[in-house]
Amino acid sequence: MAKPYSPFSGRVYDVQFDKIAAKIKGQMAALLKKTAESCLLNIVNHEPAPFLTGSYIASHRVGINAEDTSDLVFNDVGTLSLESARIRAMAELSKLENIKVDDTVYISNSVGYSTKYGYSWARNVEYQGWEGKKGGGRGSYLVYEQAALKAINDIPKHVQFIKVSGEGI
Repeated sequence: MAKPYSPFSGRVYDVQFDKIAAKIKGQMAALLKKTAESCLLNIVNHEPAPFLTGSYIASHRVGINAEDTSDLVFNDVGTLSLESARIRAMAELSKLENIKVDDTVYISNSVGYSTKYGYSWARNVEYQGWEGKKGGGRGSYLVYEQAALKAINDIPKHVQFIKVSGEGI
């Protein structure tokens, strides 16, 4: 025997829209996470590296809803290799694990929170470059500007990844 016809109720629509809204919100959080990861990786892996020691690369921090003001611990003896510095900086990605769509991600260079070094060389990397005596100096690297632009341009790729992988669902 056929089931009697019953029209959709408003409650059915509410439930359907609630499910759609939750799915979209999860996907937007996944997109925020993927974009922030991409931006940090663009900064950490910038070529050419602004410095041959790893202090600059290791000094990057990720903060969720507030800037991470922890400072890099400087080692006056020896240098940190680029590989070690990249591993240290990429450890910051773990902070993005439970990101929510309403969160704000701060990626910053921690150099300058200490009174020992200040922002002088970080400013040179980003904006003014160097007026060196040897070889006429070097221009600015614009690491953050280039990383942000690349991250924005990569959003369609991230959307496709989320769609294919089901991340955020």
